[in-house]
Amino acid sequence: MGRNGIIPPPQAALRVSTDTEIFLTTKASNRFPSSLPWVLLESFENAYLYGFALLQVFVTLFPLLTGKNPDTEFLPLMATSVYCAVGLIWSFIRLSTLYITQQY
Repeated sequence: MGRNGIIPPPQAALRVSTDTEIFLTTKASNRFPSSLPWVLLESFENAYLYGFALLQVFVTLFPLLTGKNPDTEFLPLMATSVYCAVGLIWSFIRLSTLYITQQY
């Protein structure tokens, strides 16, 4: 730790990689889904996460392809908002279900 509590750059990079390793090992130690519905659910969740790359391509290329048409300039922002809203609603439902079914 440097002066004034600031981490110098090499230590900061080491800190990030350590946190990433902890996250990856924690995720890898979780149980894999054992039934077909849970496998399908995890596949859909992963597809949703990969869909962010397609959303980024759409948001980047759509204005270039339409020539910045004023009638359609809201579509990239609307697509991003709807896509993220679906993810937020799904995560709320999923976490609420985990909370309600948690055994004490």
